[in-house]
Amino acid sequence: RSLLGREWGDDLARRFPRVAIRAGRGSSKSLLGACFAARHALTARVAGLAAGEVAMVPVVAPKLRLTRFVLGFLRGFAQAQPLFRAELIGDPLTDVVRLARGVEIEARAADKGGLSMRGGPVLAAVMDEANFFRDETTGVVNDKDIVEAAEARLVPGGQVLLISSSWVETGLFFDLYDADFGRSRDVLVLN
Repeated sequence: RSLLGREWGDDLARRFPRVAIRAGRGSSKSLLGACFAARHALTARVAGLAAGEVAMVPVVAPKLRLTRFVLGFLRGFAQAQPLFRAELIGDPLTDVVRLARGVEIEARAADKGGLSMRGGPVLAAVMDEANFFRDETTGVVNDKDIVEAAEARLVPGGQVLLISSSWVETGLFFDLYDADFGRSRDVLVLN
């Protein structure tokens, strides 16, 4: 089945609500994040939303400007594929891609306590460069808070993708990779 296939994707999402991928520079991490966001934005069930409620697929990075790589690919999908049916909000540097089905893929900066995850229902979340989610003042890794905040709003069948190049051997990203790489018991971990 295709990567965007609903049945295959739903089974995978139920088995692995968290996916962690460690990949180096030039490995197309942002393209992979965009495909993941598009898959969930296009196929997630949104029938249970209240009238006017907007579901989201947040793309989170250590700095807002770093989310623009993933958003750039999503804009390219929208321009190249009429089926994507996305409304590009504002200029190319805008932080939101709105789909016709009432889903927004929105750029968010990593922050303390996972505050960037507050809002509507989350269909999926992309944590780009997750191993770099650090508070500039204290140096404390806050990836766990951000992921937990996203998961608290995750709809059934939703997933969280943590994707990063390696940096430090601390934090949630490292812990997931260290515990499940080669085993994939609770988290699908790829290298």
